[in-house]
Amino acid sequence: MRNKFGISCILTFTALLFMIYGSACWAVSSKITRHKSSADLLKGKAEKLVIGSRGTIQLGRAAETPVEEFEDFEDVWSINSIVVSGGTVYFGTSPNGGIYKYSLNKLTKIYPLDEDNDPDEKDSDDEDKSDDEDNSDSKDKSDDEDKSDDEDNSDSKDKSDSKDKASGEKVETKEHLTNEHIFALATDVSGRLLAGMSGKNCRLCRFEAEKMETIYEPNDAKYIFAIAVDDSGNIFLGTGPEGKIYQLDSRGKKAQLIYDSLDKNILSLAIGKDGYIYAGSDSRGLVYKINPSTQKATVLYDSEHPEITALLFTEDSGETSLYAAATSAKIVQTQTQFAAQIPSTGRPDAETTKSKSTSSSEGGKKLKIANTKKSGDGKSGKQPPVKKGTKPDKASHIYKVTKDGFVNDMFSEAVVFFCLARENGKLLVGSGNNAQLFSIDPALEQEAVIYEDEKATQVTAIAVAGDDVYLGTSNPAKLIRLGTGFASEGTYTSDLVDAGQPAKWGKLQIEADIPRGCTVKLACRSGNVKDVNDPTFSPWSELLEVDEPTQLDCPLGRFCQYKLVLQSLDGDTSPLIREIAVASTVPNLAPKVDSVTVGRVATAGKTGTFKISYSTKDDNSDKMIYTIDMRKLDRTNWIELKEKLDKASYEWDGKTVEDGRYEIRVTASDERSNTTVTKLSGSRISDPVVVDNTGPVVKNITSSALKNNGQYRIFEIKVQDELSAIGKLEYTIDSNDDWIGTVPNDLVYDTLDENFTVKIDTEEDLPKGDHILSIKVSDALGNTTYKTVDVNIE
Repeated sequence: MRNKFGISCILTFTALLFMIYGSACWAVSSKITRHKSSADLLKGKAEKLVIGSRGTIQLGRAAETPVEEFEDFEDVWSINSIVVSGGTVYFGTSPNGGIYKYSLNKLTKIYPLDEDNDPDEKDSDDEDKSDDEDNSDSKDKSDDEDKSDDEDNSDSKDKSDSKDKASGEKVETKEHLTNEHIFALATDVSGRLLAGMSGKNCRLCRFEAEKMETIYEPNDAKYIFAIAVDDSGNIFLGTGPEGKIYQLDSRGKKAQLIYDSLDKNILSLAIGKDGYIYAGSDSRGLVYKINPSTQKATVLYDSEHPEITALLFTEDSGETSLYAAATSAKIVQTQTQFAAQIPSTGRPDAETTKSKSTSSSEGGKKLKIANTKKSGDGKSGKQPPVKKGTKPDKASHIYKVTKDGFVNDMFSEAVVFFCLARENGKLLVGSGNNAQLFSIDPALEQEAVIYEDEKATQVTAIAVAGDDVYLGTSNPAKLIRLGTGFASEGTYTSDLVDAGQPAKWGKLQIEADIPRGCTVKLACRSGNVKDVNDPTFSPWSELLEVDEPTQLDCPLGRFCQYKLVLQSLDGDTSPLIREIAVASTVPNLAPKVDSVTVGRVATAGKTGTFKISYSTKDDNSDKMIYTIDMRKLDRTNWIELKEKLDKASYEWDGKTVEDGRYEIRVTASDERSNTTVTKLSGSRISDPVVVDNTGPVVKNITSSALKNNGQYRIFEIKVQDELSAIGKLEYTIDSNDDWIGTVPNDLVYDTLDENFTVKIDTEEDLPKGDHILSIKVSDALGNTTYKTVDVNIE
């Protein structure tokens, strides 16, 4: 069935192409627009689909949002961290410091408890005082520390951070806002939950049987951004705003400062097999390598970005690699500003999009696109989709850092990277501000967007548990579970396909594997405005299954947009689309002659020759031939100079016509690409051009002796030209080779007639006797006239 299906598609489309290209008699131009690269496809919108780095489309992984209907979840704006222990999912949130557990399809809030908002039973007056002191805490520090503290009131870290501010919505404050954040969660060697509380009272807490105890309070920290536990159970904390790293033993005792950095915050921690602590900083974007025994540190890598938001160790074939997420989103500063706002419109309902890879075509269909000699480049004038947040000024990067500090740039994108995880040999990267989850295969150097949330702004937390991947989002906050199967349905909506002119849309075809139990369906629409949201677009056509080249059922229009719906019956397999081709035909349009220029040829030996140049355009890309006509300005009939020219210029000998003003007409015809019935032409007439091959006329010469001085002879000369300004007058006596120049009486050569006065010394140049005065006068084009006058001096 697969082979038969493929042959059917090829034959059908080949027949179409033969009709389009096989003969020059068709009065249309056809264009094939191809979408076959990730750059092409990412201009469109994908829902519950994966767009691969090699330009493929397939269903994403099945996703569900298990806790969005939980009643007490409405005050959560951001999920900052997730850990999974014993099948139970724990996640920490902002801005009210809630910690939740999800187990057996049930969500429970374990902190703060309703009857006790302060787990340490602290005096409320002390908390109010702490809140006030929190804003003036830096006053007890040096001036530099004061500045750092103030900045960090707008610089806290939510691995959700740019999350909440990125949407750009102004929000209202509410009385219950506690400005407490759970940026970091982990489990100790006994499987007990560890939580870093940030805000009013910075502390490390441990949960056992859902009872919480505070095991450490760093006096000089406001925020705990990262928690790491080594094989011996030692607990390490990355804090801010002093950029310090603390170590506790496995019981949460014997706290000690192991490194005090020059950075404001330590955003990420990872523990290597060598026993060293690796830390990512905020402000200088450094990756530190710290020996906890000696408390000495070296800088393993200095990135070009201010923040290292995540660190992750992986091991493949015995090789250990450290991956670092470097970004420049002012994450900490944004997060603390976010804590003072609440969305006035509430929490939007979640809509999941799903992702996965691999497909099987066994027992299914295999679609191919026929090769053609003529094809479009796949580009179209696309209007970008609406963004949920602004992009950072610089692209974020995922770096692979060796133990010696050698760095490979594995992946970069103009987004904000928040978190890293690993699943089945691939890196998972959570990002904002479009809530995308990237999958990166370091071995194959391939990447894909495997999940994008339609409502949320950021993916700020990831945890991998067996075959499931848990995601935490921000603005709004949602817990999302990605399963192992494919989504049942996903939709790809293309960018606008531009035909350049109102076009009749032909067939859409895909090169794809469609396994048994899977389908691909098509809808389309068209319009004449380069705006996908313009209401004048035609309605979407009815969905049709694509099992062969399928006619696009939309009206004549310059722009077309298609929608592909991929479906999987059982979720075990997915269609895999490698290329999409859209055919359009534009009715024959008349050629246009944009300009006609006529100028004299300055080459020696071509006096009086004119070069006629012209530029033309044909929207059908037809082959052009040209006809050149001329006429004198006061006549009506055109005289053909040349026909069936295939060059964009022609030289005309102006000496073949009388002097005068002429017009040149250039006519472009597409007859060589059309029939006698469908051929069209366009023409343009030049500005008047002067044909002047005749020199000026010496109208009058008078001679007289200079009064009161008989030594000089005066000659008054009047010169005139019919078409060109007088350019030069010279004279000589008795056929002498030395010509003497003169100027008009008004000192300027600028008109069709000029008067000259020539004064000659009779003693030196005109002695007594008979002489000849020769005059040479030229017009501005170089046409020359000679005139002689007999002169007798007595």
